Amino acid sequence: MKKLIPVFERFKQKAVMTACCASAAMMLAIPSFAVDDTTTAGSTLDPTLFDPLVNGVTSNISAVLPKVLVVVALLVGLGVVITLFKRHARPS
Repeated sequence: MKKLIPVFERFKQKAVMTACCASAAMMLAIPSFAVDDTTTAGSTLDPTLFDPLVNGVTSNISAVLPKVLVVVALLVGLGVVITLFKRHARPS
C-alpha cells in the first residue's frame, strides 16, 4: 500500500495539470469564434457565433461519454469484486 501512495500523488499532479491545460485551451478557443471584422465599441456578441463551439462540444461529449461510463463501470466493478474477494477469502 505504501508503494501506491506516490503513484497516486503523481497521478493527482498530472490530472490537475491536464485539467488546467484543457481549461486554458477552451478559454482561448472561445474568443476565436467571437471575432468579427466589423465590430464597434458598443457591439454585443451574436449568439450564432457560438454555434460551432456548442456543436463541437456536444458532439464530443456524446461520442466520449458512453465510452467513459463503460470504463468507469468496469473499474468500479473490478474494485468491488476484488474487495469482496479479499474480504471473504479464507486464509489457506
